Amino acid sequence: MYHYAWVVVAIAVVLQVTTNAISQAFSVLIPVILEEFEWSLTAISLAYVFRSVVGAVLSPAAGWIGDRYGARRSLVAATGCYIIGLLLLSTITEVWQLYLYYSFVLGISQALFRVNIPTTVAAWFRRKLGVAVGVQQAAGGMGASVMAPGLALLLSHLDWQTSFWVLTAVGGVIVATLVMLFPGEPSDKGKRPYGDTGDDPAPTASPDSVITKLRSKVFLQHARRTRAFWNLIAIHHLGCVGHSIVMVWAVTYAVSQGVSLASASWIVSLYSFASIASRLPCPSWPTEWEPSG
Repeated sequence: MYHYAWVVVAIAVVLQVTTNAISQAFSVLIPVILEEFEWSLTAISLAYVFRSVVGAVLSPAAGWIGDRYGARRSLVAATGCYIIGLLLLSTITEVWQLYLYYSFVLGISQALFRVNIPTTVAAWFRRKLGVAVGVQQAAGGMGASVMAPGLALLLSHLDWQTSFWVLTAVGGVIVATLVMLFPGEPSDKGKRPYGDTGDDPAPTASPDSVITKLRSKVFLQHARRTRAFWNLIAIHHLGCVGHSIVMVWAVTYAVSQGVSLASASWIVSLYSFASIASRLPCPSWPTEWEPSG
């Protein structure tokens, strides 16, 4: 049965595919930066490190902004940082500019998108939440799979500046358009979440979200006191550390062995595509196959 919640999932998927591309396909940029600017590998890799740190440190603030000002406003701010960051990257001549524009400006955008897109999707579901999150994470995580070969092709045929003008124009239009279409709470459209029993009246949008903010605050205070909360953070962190080694250096190593950039970019596509095997089913298992008793 059709429900607007699945439209929200579809918008979230395209948003994540587009906004994750530069981050997930950073390994495609490294050989180009090496040739274009002749900076050291250490200096270049620090941009990825700094961006990851910025995204991690600012994620709690991104969640607070979403609670305080709403998902729509937080994503509008993320869109602004995304467009400005890409445009500024076209102008870089010094390595500190790479750190400022890629690591900091796009890091802010990454934090706002990664926190507020999935939380908005979750707000639209009472049932099939695991399936919705699985679809969003699986398809959204394919940003590099879809974009890496295109990015490599673009950088192989155009200079650095022109390439990022094209990325800013195309990516900016897609993201800005979808953010304008992306709703916040179901109440913003006078709808119920998918799976709502209908026993309660349809929610109405309220300019005063004091109750929602208080509920979020109490939930987070309780969550921070549980071992599971910190275990999840540690597991996610260690997993990202492990796969980032491959994500960042695979293309550079392949190019150093004589593989063309266009061909090497398919390494990124393959491991991103393969991640669907876990991204799709894992969020679904807890909600679809709950243990009985």
